[in-house]
Amino acid sequence: MSQPRCLPGYSPVEAGTIGCDERSDIYSFGRTCYVLRHGRFPTGEKSGDALDALFLHCCQEEKEQRFCSMQAVMKELVRLCEE
Repeated sequence: MSQPRCLPGYSPVEAGTIGCDERSDIYSFGRTCYVLRHGRFPTGEKSGDALDALFLHCCQEEKEQRFCSMQAVMKELVRLCEE
């Protein structure tokens, strides 16, 4: 059985804490999308393109460094699609 930290959407810092908020879901979204795209977990490397940069921004270790809402994530995704 895998350790929770090995699951794609696991937000290790906030897991099981009262301090969880929407940014924990944003972490899970970014990490899961990155794994689906690359078949591996992000390792802190620089992004390969703008979409990778968005996913890596979502899964920053410190929640204050992530997008503040899924609306902000969607706005950036729409912007990227329009480029």
